[in-house]
Amino acid sequence: MPLSSISLLLTFVSAMLYQIFDQTAIALLTAASLMLFITLEWRETNNIGKFMVAVVLAVSAVCYFYLDLPAQVLLDSMSRAGFFVALFVGIGLLREATEVSQAIQRCGEYLVAQPPSRRYFTLAFGSHVFSIVLSIGTLSLLSGIVNKNNTLESAGGDREVWDIRQRRMSMAIMRGFNATIYWSPFSLALIVTSTSLEGGVASDFYGVGFICAMILLFWGWLLDYFSISKVKQINAEPINSNERWPILLNLVALVAVVFVISLAVAQLIDSSLLVGMLVSVPIVCAPWMMFCMPGPSITQRYKQTLARLKLHATEQFPTYRSEASMVGTAGALGVLLSAAVPKELMAELLISLHLSGLPLAIALVLTILVGGQLALVPLVTVSILASVLPAPELLGLRYEVLVLAFVGGWAFATQSSVFSGTTLVTARLFNRSPATIAYAWNGLFVLTGSVLLCLMVAGLHFFYTL
Repeated sequence: MPLSSISLLLTFVSAMLYQIFDQTAIALLTAASLMLFITLEWRETNNIGKFMVAVVLAVSAVCYFYLDLPAQVLLDSMSRAGFFVALFVGIGLLREATEVSQAIQRCGEYLVAQPPSRRYFTLAFGSHVFSIVLSIGTLSLLSGIVNKNNTLESAGGDREVWDIRQRRMSMAIMRGFNATIYWSPFSLALIVTSTSLEGGVASDFYGVGFICAMILLFWGWLLDYFSISKVKQINAEPINSNERWPILLNLVALVAVVFVISLAVAQLIDSSLLVGMLVSVPIVCAPWMMFCMPGPSITQRYKQTLARLKLHATEQFPTYRSEASMVGTAGALGVLLSAAVPKELMAELLISLHLSGLPLAIALVLTILVGGQLALVPLVTVSILASVLPAPELLGLRYEVLVLAFVGGWAFATQSSVFSGTTLVTARLFNRSPATIAYAWNGLFVLTGSVLLCLMVAGLHFFYTL
């Protein structure tokens, strides 16, 4: 196994242990192993990842040598970085566990095979559930099934029908995946926002986020329903499949097991659901993979599972280099800026500029959304803005309102920017240009959905002020 894979594995394990035991020695081990991984993979890391590392090093130097902040702040920043990277690795392990399951593949085939009148609805909500455990791997899984079944021959030789099918299904998959940003415990946007903002924790927002996600999914379905002519829906033959709805219980069961075990672990170690999620990943993944392996005995399946996990660590861990640099430095930057920026002065400055209360929340949504069009990654924008803001009550806002502004802006920035990973991956999988995906196919949803998001932010703000 390459040394970089070993160092990332050590980061993952030590970050979990630190959340349980809170020992300085474990935090130092997390920091050292993560820095070793970044160093070993530096040459192949993309430019954004390198830039983020350089920014964190510069901010760290200013905090320690100029602002005289204690060394503990630097250690806390690296611990946060290790935690973020460990979550990213955990999502990858969970995705690996689902990829060995034929039942999960059959779930995807069932969703794609729905008749035109139900296809968008089932794909959007199915993709949403898939994405809780598969994250961006949902795009790859479902797009492969779509491309396999949505052929010109299956569309009766009508290229327009084929094109409409691809547009509807690709948008349903992408929007369903994107909506998990609002409430999934594995949502990077929610993790970054909740750990950077003062005044609350991620679990305070899960209920609000879930409702907002459902509203936006329903809105996407409405736009799709009225954009397709009834003639085209009637004339398009359904895709053949022998699968029936009970196959979806496999996916529901996996999601339920992840949540139940995460809650139990969180209670056991007296921590948050987010930490429970991280610690429970190995507990869920190993037995699930053993269950799905084709070996004739438990011993054989155990060996197959270990071999699969070793192969995953050997081949996949080094490919996390850019994501680890970006995600880890975003976590570190949040801790450093939060300690360095005087929150009371920031509150006074914003109020003097008439940027408080609802106008501030709307301004945050628009800033993140416009920044995405200018190649400013939401991960960076949100990390900086959320870290320098004072407690929400000093700004005349509730914690939940600020979180909705941040994660909502992030969600629409990622699906409307030709520079975002979501748009680029979707474009590549469906053999379209990023501009076609972001603007031609998804532009109306982004424009109207952004307005709807601002209305939800305003409604939530007024609800809490009653």
